[in-house]
Amino acid sequence: MDRGDPASGTARRAIRNLAEGGHRLCIMPQTAAEFWVVCTKSKQKNGLGYATSRVQRYIARFESLFSILFETEQAYREWKRLVALHSVVGAEAHDTRLVAAMVIHGIENIVTFNVDDFKFYDVRVIHPDQL
Repeated sequence: MDRGDPASGTARRAIRNLAEGGHRLCIMPQTAAEFWVVCTKSKQKNGLGYATSRVQRYIARFESLFSILFETEQAYREWKRLVALHSVVGAEAHDTRLVAAMVIHGIENIVTFNVDDFKFYDVRVIHPDQL
């Protein structure tokens, strides 16, 4: 959402190309929460410093573009299995939650700039530049 970020255009293009290609675009509530944190955190703390009303509008836009995948009891059990299997530590557990939900919901692909964060999992990781 930071148009000053060099990756912004790449991200927008990737989303547009996927949507125009008829792909199902999904997010989890966790994604929205992490987005909220980054957007509302002050610039001094490596955030964007946006007003909450602005971020609410962005999230409403996401909700119109993306299906929301809710965490289920099965996803929780899959998350526990994956963190144990891969000896996940620290903040990597957040990414593991995404993967667990993907597995349970039958989602095979994730588009992310953080390709290396998903290298341990059995999902296809796509960098937005590839789209």
